[in-house]
Amino acid sequence: MLTVISLFALSLSLFTTAQNASLDLIQNLPYLNYIPNFKQYSGYLKANANGTWKFHYWLVESQSNPETDPLILWLEGGPGCSSVGSFFEELGPFYANRDGQSLYENVFSWNKVANVLFIESPLGTGFSYDSRKPNNIEANDDLVANQNYMALMDFFLNVQPEYQNKPFYITGESYAGVYLPTLALNLVNGINNGSFPNKNFKGMAIGNGYMNEKHLTNSLILWSNYHARISTETWTNIKRACNCTGDVDDCNFYQYLTTENHLDCQSDNSTCGDLIVPLLTLPDNQDLYNYYEDCYDTNDSSQRYRKRRIPLPALKAYQDTAQKLDYDNTDNQFGFPCWNEDAAEKYLNKPEVQAALHIAKDWQDSVKTWQDCSDEIYDNYVVTYIDTSDLFRYIIGNVTTSDFRILIYSGDTDIVCNFLGVAWHIRDLAKSLAMPSTQHKPWFYRGQIAGHGQRYKGKVPIDLLTVKVYYFVFVLFFSSNASQ
Repeated sequence: MLTVISLFALSLSLFTTAQNASLDLIQNLPYLNYIPNFKQYSGYLKANANGTWKFHYWLVESQSNPETDPLILWLEGGPGCSSVGSFFEELGPFYANRDGQSLYENVFSWNKVANVLFIESPLGTGFSYDSRKPNNIEANDDLVANQNYMALMDFFLNVQPEYQNKPFYITGESYAGVYLPTLALNLVNGINNGSFPNKNFKGMAIGNGYMNEKHLTNSLILWSNYHARISTETWTNIKRACNCTGDVDDCNFYQYLTTENHLDCQSDNSTCGDLIVPLLTLPDNQDLYNYYEDCYDTNDSSQRYRKRRIPLPALKAYQDTAQKLDYDNTDNQFGFPCWNEDAAEKYLNKPEVQAALHIAKDWQDSVKTWQDCSDEIYDNYVVTYIDTSDLFRYIIGNVTTSDFRILIYSGDTDIVCNFLGVAWHIRDLAKSLAMPSTQHKPWFYRGQIAGHGQRYKGKVPIDLLTVKVYYFVFVLFFSSNASQ
């Protein structure tokens, strides 16, 4: 994907414009209600050779042992959603209180065991931008892969060179199911030809990934039936109209749909298409990412792929969230997934917060507002890889780093990229590579079943897991006993 000329030009640019990482050190993050025991950095990485494509990064060092713990890159999906949004809504060390005025600790943060790097990608996402053309949101799968690769090269060569020899993993969710294997392909090639500075690429983890459009669409129809979204009579009518005469798992519902962007589907005006289209989304008062999360409609015209919100009650009752957490409850933060995007946006758009994060003045003057997700990027994004099987096969066949592994995990109540379609994709991939599977069995957290999983064994093992609660993401994959 990357040409030798572009790599050479980038390396010249990086070596001739040295940057001191200390300039990106966050000295004092406003309105944080405790003193963290780790360093964190925020600034910009060069995503092209001349440095005009600026990708914002936020690095939080490990709370355990930053010198020996691995580095984990996190990329959010969308396309057009911010990794910094995930920082405040899922796996980062801080969460915003409901009023968006202050921060409290996320005790499940991934940086408990690793150094975690968040990069906002592609251009136009979050604080990332084109300094010559701030409204540039051009993006497609190969272009974004190249940009992410160059940003990582800048990180290792120039911005944080002390990480050059540290083992690193690339992780993400949703449309990162495309971002990650395309990036991994570039990394494998760059390491093999000697042009990438860190040779210790150890693996890839994808959560509820968009990796196979057809499988995700077909499986969602089955998922919807088995979660009681339709009557048995309607299910009989769907099978009849869609010509499901054999094994229903093999029924190709996808052929009765049309799509212009490979992200959203419409009926082809057939009876089958008309019956199944309503099953591809949820009413506005339900959370697309957690079917059983209780969120309430506020008549808000929120973006199509964003979580719905509940009304904000009196702020006084929620200013001490850290003291109210019930850590053993599956909804331990009182509807947090419903309102966290609003809270993060309010916090990150404070001028004093942006100053602490070293956000570029030309971004502030031109773009002005941080958004968790961008409809404009989503609407204009060009999808190339509707099936990532060939990408995975290339990575597995060509990776040369030792102990490389892949984790594919899915919250079992996410309907955007549901667990069944993800499992079908990995099953077919493993079959094509003659990878045998271990027994499918439960895994446990605090004595309770937290999900189920299996391992496909081969040159590069693939662990396929489900997780009962989507935003509670475990970190065992990155620990020393991850392969057990």
